[in-house]
Amino acid sequence: MANEPTTTVTGNLTADPELRFTPTGRPVAAFTIANTPRFPDRTTGEWQDGETWFVRCSAWGDTAENVAASLNRGNAVVATGRLRCRTWEDKDGGKRDIVMIVDEAILNECQEARQMVWFADISIENRPMMVSNWTVPEASGDFCQRGGRFGSHSSNESMDPVYYKKMAFIAFFNAGVRALDIRDPFNPKEVGYFIPAITDKTDKRCVKVDGKDRCKTAIQTNNVETDARGYIYIVDRANTGMHILELNGAARTVAGLK
Repeated sequence: MANEPTTTVTGNLTADPELRFTPTGRPVAAFTIANTPRFPDRTTGEWQDGETWFVRCSAWGDTAENVAASLNRGNAVVATGRLRCRTWEDKDGGKRDIVMIVDEAILNECQEARQMVWFADISIENRPMMVSNWTVPEASGDFCQRGGRFGSHSSNESMDPVYYKKMAFIAFFNAGVRALDIRDPFNPKEVGYFIPAITDKTDKRCVKVDGKDRCKTAIQTNNVETDARGYIYIVDRANTGMHILELNGAARTVAGLK
């Protein structure tokens, strides 16, 4: 598309790119870039690390296959592409530009700060402001004890009219896939979820305890894709396979599907 805003992000890949294919066979590579800004300390004169930002990116077509074949975790990269944001009306009728930011969980069994979904108001570009966040309540499934990663990972924000500015889907590793009602980005709400069952194919995930591996078999919902019929496609990175889901209940109502 012409005249769309573009941005350039530099940093390092947090994991190997994940190559998958849409139901029509189009390749897409998903990856996350970690960027840690540096700034001079005015007191000591030394450079200090700032807060690390994690930017979720997608590459399509031939570029996706090239990314998956040539890049690995830790590689330094420069990515240029379209910055996707949405415009909403606030309660006073003013136009607000909102972007959804999805953190990346990278450690097993909650051995890191909680990773979640954020909504930022970027209407004033040099003064972005977080207006809301959302995460799966850990206690709702005792997820830190289930094994593997717990927290946000990949997202699907479809431009299809069925979902656009209405719904987003977030992969939450051992908490499955979550369907969010984002019609009011100041108050996102969960309207559906699905956690696959463990099978005999599901791999174990391990952490070190007293120098020894403690391993648990855990679901790790990794990628999510959608189509305009209300079907949701999720893939598990722990070898459980792919599930094809259908929206129902409140989620189907939000999407406006019969």
